[in-house]
Amino acid sequence: MATNAPPPPPNPLSIMTALSPTVSIYQPTTTTATTTTTPAPPKLIILATWMGARDAHIAKYLLPYTALYPTSAILLLRSSLKDFLLPGSNTSALAAAVPYIQTIFPASSKPTSTTSTPELQIHVFSNGGSLTLHTLTTLLPSSFPFPKHTLIFDSAPSQYSYARSLLAVSAPLSRTRTLLYAPLIHLLCAYMMLVNLAAGDGFAQVAAAHNDTTRRAGTEVGRVYVYSEEDALVDFADVERHAEEARGRGLGVELVKHHAASIDWDMINSQALQ
Repeated sequence: MATNAPPPPPNPLSIMTALSPTVSIYQPTTTTATTTTTPAPPKLIILATWMGARDAHIAKYLLPYTALYPTSAILLLRSSLKDFLLPGSNTSALAAAVPYIQTIFPASSKPTSTTSTPELQIHVFSNGGSLTLHTLTTLLPSSFPFPKHTLIFDSAPSQYSYARSLLAVSAPLSRTRTLLYAPLIHLLCAYMMLVNLAAGDGFAQVAAAHNDTTRRAGTEVGRVYVYSEEDALVDFADVERHAEEARGRGLGVELVKHHAASIDWDMINSQALQ
């Protein structure tokens, strides 16, 4: 029977190629920049997205990167609630990213102490992205030559909070469904709390690992924390404490506290690359 229903909307991430259920890549069609940019664009951008991020929301961050750095490849890493409930469950899927990263940064490309231009930019979103980045780092072989890189922590990292976990788990749900599934949501959050305790405060361990530069000594050339006091899911005080600890370890840190829904990402990127 004929129908006048409109066609389904296009996939906002159709430019990506999936390597696994949680790993996708974007290969630029442009290999040479039309204008000279200073500093040079990164070879690779890693986007470690927040828990349960939808394609349309991811595209709001990914597509501006393709415009800002048209010659840069992009590696997209997804996060889900399962990553927190079953630690290590995402390991095999994330492993698909390792050989791809190694093709861009082979063993022979180890940076020298005089190299200052970052070839890698990492953008971490919330605790989902924070956990994903930590897992990916553990999967990279000890011999991997970390390139000069910049790191953007976007509403991350924070410590475990039962109340904030409730908000994070129920965020994708309507108010009606949140009330309907309230017992299940509490059960999941209680289980997550037990998993975190059993791991010896896994949230704190992941946050601490981001400030451990043993493997990345001398390769991080800039770090920006983007956060808000109005954020209901991530405690701004946790972010500021993490930034202060990073400063104490000699890392270059910039804090960008925002209040508006719109953020000037050109400005954020320029601060990270300084």
